[in-house]
Amino acid sequence: GRLAPPLRDDGLFGQVFSREFPISYKLENGTPQDIGKWTVYSNRRIILSQVEYGFILILVNSVIKTLALWFIFVLVVRHWLGKPLQQLSDYVGNLTIDNLGSTPLELKHGGNTGLDLLANKINEMRENILTGLSERAVLYEELAVLNESLERRVAERTEAVRHAQDELARSERLAALGSMVAGIAHELNTPIGNSLVAASTLNDKIHALGQR
Repeated sequence: GRLAPPLRDDGLFGQVFSREFPISYKLENGTPQDIGKWTVYSNRRIILSQVEYGFILILVNSVIKTLALWFIFVLVVRHWLGKPLQQLSDYVGNLTIDNLGSTPLELKHGGNTGLDLLANKINEMRENILTGLSERAVLYEELAVLNESLERRVAERTEAVRHAQDELARSERLAALGSMVAGIAHELNTPIGNSLVAASTLNDKIHALGQR
């Protein structure tokens, strides 16, 4: 029948408050009738302890959920993003102009994501480079054939020029020899002709002298 004082002086948290609730009884005809009341007394310390317990439960629950979500997120990111990124990095890191890989890049655990689009672009770039290298190799072969043909034609023309030079030198030597022979013949024909005339005249004189 009396209110006990608080066990300790909690100040603001020790303030006591109460609330009354009616006590009703249903009669035989179903009509409720108030037969009394009861009062609940409490203070803010009790309510704070209950709220603190609930807050701790909510906090622990939130931490557990956060850790679970973080673990799931890390697992999903590593599975769907980490491994494809590592595979993409390794593939691109090993690419050189002399080694473009024997097979195109194919991401594992991939789907229709941005990484797959990037992998497709890398494969397109690889194919374009291989096509360019093939065309360049064909062009080099054609240039080699043209170079060989040009060298052969240059050798043939050089041989023809040398032959022409030899023929020209031979012709010049023959012309010089002919000129020299003609000069010598001219120089010899005059005294020989004079000698023949003199001999013929002397022969006639001797023949005439013999007749006399």
